[in-house]
Amino acid sequence: MEPAWSTRIGWLDLPIHVRTAVEDILGSEVVQFVGQRGGFSPGTADRVLTSSGKRAFVKAVSRELNEDTPKIHRQEAHIAGNLPATLPIAPLMGHYDDGHWVVLVLTDIEGQPPQLPWKLDEITLVIDALEKLAHVQIPHPLLELPTLKEELAEAFAGWKRVRELLPEACDPWIVERLDELESLAATGIEELDGRCLVHNDVRADNILITAQDQAILVDWP
Repeated sequence: MEPAWSTRIGWLDLPIHVRTAVEDILGSEVVQFVGQRGGFSPGTADRVLTSSGKRAFVKAVSRELNEDTPKIHRQEAHIAGNLPATLPIAPLMGHYDDGHWVVLVLTDIEGQPPQLPWKLDEITLVIDALEKLAHVQIPHPLLELPTLKEELAEAFAGWKRVRELLPEACDPWIVERLDELESLAATGIEELDGRCLVHNDVRADNILITAQDQAILVDWP
């Protein structure tokens, strides 16, 4: 059941108590599972079907697989669990955390990532989804999250670090334009200041286009 090309572990690699926890969330036994490609986590990413006909998308990881990913899954459980279900998202059905294994059980979405190179009609669907985010009131439990300006401050300070640690082989084009590049970055970070909800990782592999012509934004850590 686990595709040969996957670098992830699969459903059957999960400890029995973790699989049981997922089945408790879903209310019945998992009878089918299909691993999904993509992403950076070594943990599971399985579309599952239960004996009662319920479908879900399950992500699970432990500290042994990756020291950082459990924290990322916990963050996503907090965020996805507090997003309004009316948004173009895959709502969280439940999660499990024993301090070692962290599992997210999300609504399974029938869809495909956007085609690359991008097509205009699919770009339009994604923009529509992002506009819905921009107009929703941020749920109170998520007000503690950092702003985009705070989240990306270090990245936008990159040209300043280039100036401070200028490598000998630095491209002359960059050296000649460092003032301009620093100024553009400073302007850019200020333009990110705002009070609307953002995803902060809008890539094709974090989007599903449904048969109903809707762009669903997935992965919310």
